[in-house]
Amino acid sequence: MLRKTLIVAGIIALASAASLSIVDEIEEQMREMESKLNEHIQLQLKASNLMSQKMINESIADIQHNMQKMNETILSIDQRTYNDTAFLTVNGLPVFYNGEKFIDSVFLKKLDQNATETAWSILKNSFETSLLNLKITEKNLKNSLLNFL
Repeated sequence: MLRKTLIVAGIIALASAASLSIVDEIEEQMREMESKLNEHIQLQLKASNLMSQKMINESIADIQHNMQKMNETILSIDQRTYNDTAFLTVNGLPVFYNGEKFIDSVFLKKLDQNATETAWSILKNSFETSLLNLKITEKNLKNSLLNFL
């Protein structure tokens, strides 16, 4: 009887040891899988950050190009060589610029010299405001790049 009890106890001990070994092996596999998952997550985050940086840099380049074009437009307004069409309001009146002269859109007549100078000033101011907004946007984008450092 004692022998049977010892055999049963031995079997139980072997089974316990085997199950502990299996549990240890499963826990090790889980740690390895967790480590690999963390590595993949880190790689995905790095790739995402790189893509964001690339897109921000492309946006900055586009803005700088547009700022250059704005500066050229402002210069052409100063030199009175601006030749694109434009719609604006001068002294409360809708005005159209046809690339050569400012025209009162209500009475369809050319503006007098004072109104023409005011129109040039308003047109220039609108481009300068746009240029300022582009500079602010460029600065904000450059600051957002600092978040990746």
